[in-house]
Amino acid sequence: MPAGYRELNMIVVRGCEQIRIAVMELRNLKKPMKINDACVKINELENMADEIYHQLISELFQREENAIELIKHKEILETLEMTTDRVEDVSDILKTIIIKSA
Repeated sequence: MPAGYRELNMIVVRGCEQIRIAVMELRNLKKPMKINDACVKINELENMADEIYHQLISELFQREENAIELIKHKEILETLEMTTDRVEDVSDILKTIIIKSA
């Protein structure tokens, strides 16, 4: 697998770690800074993932000649990118919780 795949995987892991940090802080909504910081980091990670995803998809379609391999790799990349989108969705929910508790 190309290095970009690993990089996308690591972004998912880092995003999940930020979710863990934010969820642990839900007990202390009087000081939402840690939750907010985690949400900002998740947003940054998702933006990075989008850039990597678009680059990898572009490279994949330029280099891969085998249609089956192209479809397999495209599905893997789409799943990783979708996962980063879901992590960002969780971040949006956390931000909503902060706003409603204010």
